[in-house]
Amino acid sequence: YVLPKFHIYNHGLKCVLNYWLNFLQWSAASDLEDLECWWAHINPISMRMKEMSEGSRHDTIDDHAHAWNWRKITGFGKSTVPF
Repeated sequence: YVLPKFHIYNHGLKCVLNYWLNFLQWSAASDLEDLECWWAHINPISMRMKEMSEGSRHDTIDDHAHAWNWRKITGFGKSTVPF
């Protein structure tokens, strides 16, 4: 198990030493904060989802999650740094 990079320091030195993402092989470039970014993306539709049935709410969340992932994947090669 690991803790997200921006939250781990609130857990103390013992957690930093045992659960720091940089110590996990193949994951040093990740920060595991994507879920929080996604919640900021999904918040605008939360009021509409209150009125939906459970099935419609799940479908809406799935649709937005797929769109979010698609935008991330298609943007992997883009950079704001000119070469």
